[in-house]
Amino acid sequence: MKKLLILGCALLPVAGWAQSQDNASEFNFEVGYSHSFGLHQSGFYHTDQTKYGNSWRVAALYNITPQLSAGAGFEIGALENPSCNRMAPYATIRYKPFEGSGKDLYLYGNLGWAIGTDDKHNRFYPGFTGEAGLGYTKMFAKHFGVYIHAGYGFNQMRYTATGINTDGSIAFNEKVHDNRGSLVVSVGIVF
Repeated sequence: MKKLLILGCALLPVAGWAQSQDNASEFNFEVGYSHSFGLHQSGFYHTDQTKYGNSWRVAALYNITPQLSAGAGFEIGALENPSCNRMAPYATIRYKPFEGSGKDLYLYGNLGWAIGTDDKHNRFYPGFTGEAGLGYTKMFAKHFGVYIHAGYGFNQMRYTATGINTDGSIAFNEKVHDNRGSLVVSVGIVF
């Protein structure tokens, strides 16, 4: 009996470690909507019109530890003024510095590349895309919850700008890129 008690006490920390590893190896999926409020834009295209954008996102996250998650996602949406569509696969990372006692605030970062062609008619412009900010998730069950993010987003749009003279001849034909910085707010569902 004494040997069984000693063995049980020796295995207790191992059982606790295994339990914490089970909780840390969960996958979560997110589906959400984002709205961006353009703060500034530099590059070829300049306008005083309101700059904004809308997008839909899906992401898969793996909880590496209770405080650190990483994954991949895909975003499709549009930026306005100038008008351009975006399709961007991205990597995402989340860090919870305040883990425990119901603290579900986290820092997040997304980094990706918008895919597209340099064709002005399809308006899917390629370019770098990134976002960083603060998020909050409220889980109602193990695989059901909601999230909200607020952060700074950066989008680069690469394309060829063409100017046409009044006689129909091409005045210029340059490869250019515009950079836009925005305040981004996202809401969604976690599964």
